[in-house]
Amino acid sequence: MVMNQLDDLGSRSVAALFEALQVDDLWSVAEERGFTWWSYRLAQRITASPVWSDSSMDCTTVRISTEVVVDVDPETDPCSVIAIANMQSTLSAVVWDPETKRISESCSVVVTDGNFHWLIDVLATAAILENQGLIPSAELAPDSKSDLTRFGDASLPPC
Repeated sequence: MVMNQLDDLGSRSVAALFEALQVDDLWSVAEERGFTWWSYRLAQRITASPVWSDSSMDCTTVRISTEVVVDVDPETDPCSVIAIANMQSTLSAVVWDPETKRISESCSVVVTDGNFHWLIDVLATAAILENQGLIPSAELAPDSKSDLTRFGDASLPPC
């Protein structure tokens, strides 16, 4: 993975996660401030916000997100189901975006130079738990309306 401006805290965070997760270039797509990768059937997106300053330190928000369901009908009251699912949450939470009609499992954290070295390991753990925890759901509904397993128009990344 090639990241521009590795002196940027956000880019360094994304590059460190790419390495910690042992992501293969073949099974990933680089984005401006992150990447999407496939460890198995689910696409997981990892991004970092532009760096911002909090008076005394540089900060970036790192987000890890795996889509669970697309085309969610708001009339089905997804918030009530999500509330129950989030009672069991650890490092990630189930999130509904009413604008895109998508439900995802997401983790978001502020990274600074002061917490970078230990927080990358925690974020890598969150990414693995998020992705692996959703695999049974993906296997139960392989034909559902979801773009979790699509890599462009193909079912798997190109070899």
